[in-house]
Amino acid sequence: MFFELISPALPRPRATAWTGTLRDCLLEARPVVQIIFFVRLLAGLALAGPHLAAIAPATLLAGTVSWGCAMIFVYLYNGAADIVEDRASGHDRPIARGDLPRRTALAWCRGFASAALVSGLYVGPAFALPVLTVLGLGYLYSAPGFGFKRHYLGAALVAALGGSLTFLAGFLLGGGELPDPGITLLATAMPAWMGGVGSVAKDFSDVRGDALAGRRTLVVIFGRRVAGVVVSVCALCVGISFTVVAWMWVPAMRLSAASLLVGAFCVTCFALRRSPASHPRNPYRAFMVSQYAATLSVLHG
Repeated sequence: MFFELISPALPRPRATAWTGTLRDCLLEARPVVQIIFFVRLLAGLALAGPHLAAIAPATLLAGTVSWGCAMIFVYLYNGAADIVEDRASGHDRPIARGDLPRRTALAWCRGFASAALVSGLYVGPAFALPVLTVLGLGYLYSAPGFGFKRHYLGAALVAALGGSLTFLAGFLLGGGELPDPGITLLATAMPAWMGGVGSVAKDFSDVRGDALAGRRTLVVIFGRRVAGVVVSVCALCVGISFTVVAWMWVPAMRLSAASLLVGAFCVTCFALRRSPASHPRNPYRAFMVSQYAATLSVLHG
């Protein structure tokens, strides 16, 4: 797949189908996930607030475009690599349902990755390094021969690093100077939330497809009950730790920490609930709402 990704012989979308193909690429990249990455970037910018006035609007725009293109690459490439399991799990995304050909998606992946690097270099080397790193992580997560997605530890690691790099990229884009207690706490607690909670909870509804594709997710290996306990413990540990540290040492993060703590209890309730009426996607939905609330709280502050 790597050679397919970089080969200049890949077909380009026809001009008449350009907008439709772009729409399908954006839908495949999961808009709700793209929005949370954008919010994380804004949270990093907010923590660099005192320095923002010195940053040119063109630089801020280039950085936002760069990170957005990098995230679209990551999820679009993942969709191109996950056709078997997505179809088995019943996902209604463009590649799985056949609206977006895999080779066309890979061609657009190349374009998004190039745009991310070029605009990232415009911002500067310090910003371009996280961009290049997250592109590499996205490739390693999905590519045959690497496929970190196939094991729950690899998936958790990539999820955590991707979140941490997004907060850091926003902070650097805003001219922030390291070390900073706010960005340090946020870039530690939220990635732990993503890696320990979200990376497992998202698999509750995909057991059939993941097993068919040979993935070694926590739910496939140990079952829904054990995975639910793991998600609950991780959620409570992250929520409580974040809150204690914020209340004692980083007051600017208190509202964010409180939001995540409430979310941790919601995730725990859904993850441990065994009622037949409980949708397997509920723990992940609670995770998503919680991270939105915690991250948006940083902007409010």
